[in-house]
Amino acid sequence: MGSCLFFERKVSMKDVILFDLDGTLTKSEEGIIRCVQYALKELGRPVPAKKDLFYFIGPPLVDSFLTLPGFTEAMALEATALYRKRYTTIGIFENELYPGIKDLLEALAGAGFLLATASAKPEEFVRRITDYFDLTPYFQEIGGASFDASRRTKSAVIEEVLNRLSLKTAKERVLMVGDTAYDVEGARKMGIDCVGVTYGYGKEKDLAAAHPLGLAATVEALKEALLTHTFG
Repeated sequence: MGSCLFFERKVSMKDVILFDLDGTLTKSEEGIIRCVQYALKELGRPVPAKKDLFYFIGPPLVDSFLTLPGFTEAMALEATALYRKRYTTIGIFENELYPGIKDLLEALAGAGFLLATASAKPEEFVRRITDYFDLTPYFQEIGGASFDASRRTKSAVIEEVLNRLSLKTAKERVLMVGDTAYDVEGARKMGIDCVGVTYGYGKEKDLAAAHPLGLAATVEALKEALLTHTFG
């Protein structure tokens, strides 16, 4: 249990698990950051080093571009379009699964859990990635953001997935799993619990400060916690 933090308390049955994608199921920084750098270069803007762009992983792209000096909404939208130009054909495949993810999903599905994704990445990209890694059969729903930004926040994506699963009135059954405070806060806004994973891109101190149900440092620790319903 050394790799699992705070998982000490039994809770009521959580048999519906919503997974974030980047930093939770997939290690995707190469594709995402290279596409951000490409977009900035095409716009003639300063291109930060890789180490300074990890915060782009998780939140909506437009919101992340807006944090850059001098960026307007229009510029952020243009940068997002340029990002997607490269991401669609190249960046999407600069990606890999975290070790143990397939075993995790197989174990949960075999134990009767209902699984879905809830990512701020456009849904079309989420499905292409789950197809590429042969994960799609494990999921009842592939949930993601919309290209037109009408559904771009984590809470909006979660709400859409809950609607599709007819679970808006059974939120006590649902658990979100993600690697950032953004996941925890989005889940809380929709009235569901969230477990944070510290092997992804979010900072552990930020995750802890968001007060998730618990934290898991490895995929194996996450599997143990979910299968035993033991959180903290």
